[in-house]
Amino acid sequence: MGNFNQNRLNLGRKALPCHKRRRKGLPAKPALKSLRNKADKLLQIYTRLRYAGVMCYGCGGRPVEVGHHFITKASSSALRYELKNIVPLCNHCHCLIHTQPHLIEPKLCFLMGQEWYDDLMEQRRQLVKTNRMWYETNIEALESMINELTRRQP
Repeated sequence: MGNFNQNRLNLGRKALPCHKRRRKGLPAKPALKSLRNKADKLLQIYTRLRYAGVMCYGCGGRPVEVGHHFITKASSSALRYELKNIVPLCNHCHCLIHTQPHLIEPKLCFLMGQEWYDDLMEQRRQLVKTNRMWYETNIEALESMINELTRRQP
């Protein structure tokens, strides 16, 4: 039985695990979680830069501070970094939409329009494999958009 488990664990291993890569002097590949966290932070930075000086889409009275995923990240990987899915909100409305969505979501749907909502619902159904390459591609795209926005600002 021990022999079976040992063979099963070694099947299909091509890349060395991070701890063995470090011993051999090779750079460790970042874990998917760290790539996801980096991409999420870049998305928030992009949102703050893109909507600088714009008022909250929820209340219209405070400046934008955060980008809210209208379709939650857990519901659809395909929409996680889709800019159409990001709604610019102030912190107050962002907390409110998570605790009492019935107060803000109808207003957002009216403001953004039926076509926007239908597009999101269609994209939501798409399956996306969230592997290293997918996160790295999104990170590159977000960094590029951030650089473009920072070049435009005086």
